[in-house]
Amino acid sequence: MPADLAAKILAVFFATAPPLLIMTFFQKHDRFPEPPRVVWTTFALGALSVVPIVVIELALRRLGHGIHGPWAASSFQAFVEVALPEEFARFCVIWGYCMRRSEFDEPMDGLVYGVAAAAGFATVENLVTSLGTHASLSVAAIRAVTAIPSHAAEGMIMGYCCALARFRPGIRGVYLLLALLVPALGHGVYDMIIMVSVATKRFSPLFLWLLALQVSFGIALCRETKTAQQSWVPGTVPVMTRSMLLEGWVSSLLGLFLLWVGLMNLPLGGDPVGTHPAFQFVAIPGVALLIQGSWFRRHKPRA
Repeated sequence: MPADLAAKILAVFFATAPPLLIMTFFQKHDRFPEPPRVVWTTFALGALSVVPIVVIELALRRLGHGIHGPWAASSFQAFVEVALPEEFARFCVIWGYCMRRSEFDEPMDGLVYGVAAAAGFATVENLVTSLGTHASLSVAAIRAVTAIPSHAAEGMIMGYCCALARFRPGIRGVYLLLALLVPALGHGVYDMIIMVSVATKRFSPLFLWLLALQVSFGIALCRETKTAQQSWVPGTVPVMTRSMLLEGWVSSLLGLFLLWVGLMNLPLGGDPVGTHPAFQFVAIPGVALLIQGSWFRRHKPRA
């Protein structure tokens, strides 16, 4: 077999296997499994959402042509061109299809459907991104341990917020808004860190820390929801309590973002780091928010 063909086959494997494995993992660990037809339809809709996203992103890219400078251009591209359209498309899948199904009858379903929609999108995105480069195998392998877990974590967070909207209907609109904005914020910060690092040629490993935070909070949400699932009786309306994990995630995300901005704006020489304004007024508050986020995460659930 030619080496190029073998590399392409391996690239396809790395692009498709991880999202499918993550989705299957959630299906297998759901105490009350969802109908495979509904889960795979959600996966397919997530995959098909790539089409309108590409059209929207191309239109938004034209708007961003006049934006110059690594920080401004990267901010626009990360949040406006990429994060918001992609998360909005996945939100439409969960809100427009999953939340209208009678099978969505307990909180864990939100996470299952959120991951399925994210896995569908990630599979197509990985195939297009990986096979569209000469180093297809390397790109696919790197994305298998970075972009795919990030998409899955954002899908979990979105699904959790949608579950809160469904089973805590008194403030349904707030949770639906959070279902869109919180994943978009995390997605945008993740992409912006990478884009600014590339544009300024100053690599920042903090995007790996952000990835670890995304995954850890996603796991925490999964554990909390599975614990609540133990007391749910099928056929009854679940009473969904909420911990402060969302507050913890947002606080940690903003803290990491400020820490990164502060460190990236430190001079490579000259003033001592401790006396530089970027350190005193940006990086230190970022650390404080990270500590606060850790406290929120460990706070006991509340009704």
